[in-house]
Amino acid sequence: MRYVGRISGPLLDRFDLVVEVPRLTPEELARAPEGEPSARVRERVLEARVRMQARQGKLNSELLGRALRQHTPYLPPARPCCKRPLNT
Repeated sequence: MRYVGRISGPLLDRFDLVVEVPRLTPEELARAPEGEPSARVRERVLEARVRMQARQGKLNSELLGRALRQHTPYLPPARPCCKRPLNT
């Protein structure tokens, strides 16, 4: 949070969420598991985009108004997740 003092008030007011992330030691970084290869992540993203196009004829980012509500309903199974605190 040291650098937050250097950010001007008007700019800082534009952030909706500020998350403090503790600094990791070199030992913690060395113990970190290998990440997923970028090629596999890219495959998953492309597969998801194909499903979006098939389902609704456009990407989620292009949905507005009624179409957004239609394709992204707030279903009961999601409600506990949305009510749970983020830090658990």
